[in-house]
Amino acid sequence: MSRARQGLRELIESAYERCAPALWAELVLEMYDVEADSSGELWPYTTRVEMAVSGMEECLDSARAADYWQALLFARAAEDEAKYLISSAPEWLEACVGKLKADRLALAPLLEACELADRIDGFLAVMERPGPGRALAVGCRDDLDGLLVLADWCEENGLPAAAREARHLAGLVRGGGW
Repeated sequence: MSRARQGLRELIESAYERCAPALWAELVLEMYDVEADSSGELWPYTTRVEMAVSGMEECLDSARAADYWQALLFARAAEDEAKYLISSAPEWLEACVGKLKADRLALAPLLEACELADRIDGFLAVMERPGPGRALAVGCRDDLDGLLVLADWCEENGLPAAAREARHLAGLVRGGGW
């Protein structure tokens, strides 16, 4: 059984799903329950969660628009919000934030996928310049397995550095479990 073709967009969509966006929404509801039982002020922390969720959604929208650099910026912003929440949450909110610390809601997969997609996008942009390898490079955006075909083509056409990079990127895609 063959696996479905995966392009840059699907790489980020898969990582987004790994970040369990539904659990982030549940986190806000749990935080409100905790606030009702404490004397703490919750709004700074729910705002951070909402900003992280918004960053994740904007990241996904940017990836669907094939703007991988923008997707990376939104993923970094979401990750920063999550890190701040983890590092600054008061003790009374620890039970909720503990989920983040346990990596149940970690944003690392999304950030890593966006970094990889942006790197592949940049490499393909160079390879898509007018010339005989253009069609291969364009096809790689929708099917990342094509990076190995592109690597072979580069090798055969005297572009050993590009061949190494294409193989390296293909290895990162496969090694990341995307």
